[in-house]
Amino acid sequence: MNILKFFKKLDIKLARFKILSNFNIKVIAISLMITEHFIKIFLPTYIDYYKYSDFSINLQSISIKYIYPLTALAFPLFCFLIVEGFQYTKNLKKYMLTLLIFGFISEIPLDFAFFLNSPFNKDEII
Repeated sequence: MNILKFFKKLDIKLARFKILSNFNIKVIAISLMITEHFIKIFLPTYIDYYKYSDFSINLQSISIKYIYPLTALAFPLFCFLIVEGFQYTKNLKKYMLTLLIFGFISEIPLDFAFFLNSPFNKDEII
């Protein structure tokens, strides 16, 4: 049996177990990414302080201890979506060009947020 036919049949069989659509996964990943960037930009001094302390209960400590670790899921979710995009695209070169252009555009706000006038220690940035 051809391997492509096998995976197409498997994909059809697994479709009934699909809980989240790609759009829902994208919304979750974007929300997690925005939350992580908000915490890193506006609460940078609290990250190390509250990560290892147990005595203070307030919004900042809750966000650092419980919400911030969840934001690490954004990267694997985006990687999954990129692989899904490769699988279903008709024009691979156009898809790669779109990703490259979006990467260059998103680099500018990232540099402003984390590297120019960054509240982080300049020695820690590589």
